[in-house]
Amino acid sequence: PQVFQAMPLGHFFGFIWFFLLFLAAITSSLSMLQPAIAFFEEGLGMERKASVTFLGLITVLGTGFVAYFSHDNKGLDYMDFWVGTFAIYLLALLQVVVGAWVFGAEKAVDEANRGSLMKLPRWLAWIWRFVSPAFLIFVFVLWIQQKLEEKIDLFQSDVTMRLTVTFLVLLSVFFLILISTAMRRWQRQEKEDL
Repeated sequence: PQVFQAMPLGHFFGFIWFFLLFLAAITSSLSMLQPAIAFFEEGLGMERKASVTFLGLITVLGTGFVAYFSHDNKGLDYMDFWVGTFAIYLLALLQVVVGAWVFGAEKAVDEANRGSLMKLPRWLAWIWRFVSPAFLIFVFVLWIQQKLEEKIDLFQSDVTMRLTVTFLVLLSVFFLILISTAMRRWQRQEKEDL
């Protein structure tokens, strides 16, 4: 940035600034990976080294896919769209539906209020149960009207798009298998503890 060029010892302070920014990025990345490592340890019974290695392999696989298809940033663009736009929406809708209808919106508000100094209002359960899913579905329908045809054409014409979708579907199925395995393990442990 130009601010470092204009100040005395700008090269030194620029180096320090970007080095600290690099350290912040690394520590943030590590903290984002920690829940997955904990899942592998607790859900699948892996040792720490094995879970870190396993997550490292998954990370290298995804990074390798993006790097291999990096011509014109296609791999990164498609991965960003499917994960950063489409999947975020679907997961938000899934969380709202599971939280409000399966777990129960009223129970969630009660749970949030337990031990809290600032209580959530009871009408928030109604918002969570009805307004949030309706809003998310409305936004998704508008997106489908505006963008679906374009994405279908791109899917049919671009090999990288098809490979990205295939990779993400296979990765999702793999994660669902891991989650199912962990759930069965936890249920078995629960029965043994009784």
